[in-house]
Amino acid sequence: MTETIEARNVALVFDIHGNLRALEAVLEDIADRSEIDAVIFGGDYAVNGPEPTECVRRVMETSHPAILGNTDEYLTTKYEAHREDPVVEWTRQQLEDSQLDWLGARPFDVSVAPPEQGDVAENHLHVVHANPVDTERPILVEPHAYSGWSMTSPEEADELLQNERAQMTVFGHIHYPMAGRFGDRRVRAVGSVGFPWDGNQKAAYGLARWNGNGWTLQDIRISYDTESVVEAILESGMPEAEARADSIRDASFAPLAPSDDDDEE
Repeated sequence: MTETIEARNVALVFDIHGNLRALEAVLEDIADRSEIDAVIFGGDYAVNGPEPTECVRRVMETSHPAILGNTDEYLTTKYEAHREDPVVEWTRQQLEDSQLDWLGARPFDVSVAPPEQGDVAENHLHVVHANPVDTERPILVEPHAYSGWSMTSPEEADELLQNERAQMTVFGHIHYPMAGRFGDRRVRAVGSVGFPWDGNQKAAYGLARWNGNGWTLQDIRISYDTESVVEAILESGMPEAEARADSIRDASFAPLAPSDDDDEE
């Protein structure tokens, strides 16, 4: 069951990935903006960064709506399929049982209804992690630096968006801002708080506003001490730390350890 909240100006916080310094910088900026009347967390709270426990605890403390991300599933409901991933296993070992229970209980989505507009789906802002069907498959209307993802075809878009009635569908997952349309369906990606992949080291979040006729979305970037995060990653003992440190330094997707197939090539 989709949770529906009523709001006019909504902060959208996606893809924290265990980066507490970036999260705190974003939350401080949100607190300074008096017009914001709701905050929604968009999933992927713990995996990849040096402070998974602290990030999950911080999000839980806020009591704001928080939805499920794909890496949250890796830690909980899809753990058996991902338990051989060393970073998933390391992250899971850091988290408390109550935090794992909280992650596994996250709702799939949140719908935002503008005040005084009634419960009309065509006016809603629909917030999901990756797409309205699952937490994994990306929607792309612009090229992405990660070569494992390709542009979304019209056929794929029909599958992923076939039941969408919202005025705008907003997601994260791809770690960079993006906007586009598939027919009359508006899609909008918000950049990552903890691991941006667009070449800009600053933490990213989105500010959605209802202007009386539709939703607009502003990309906001916040500076923070990225080098301290690099140091924390390298000192954390997490597997494949250097690749994640590179991802923070370069604000790009960093390939991890090569697979057996790569070795054979």
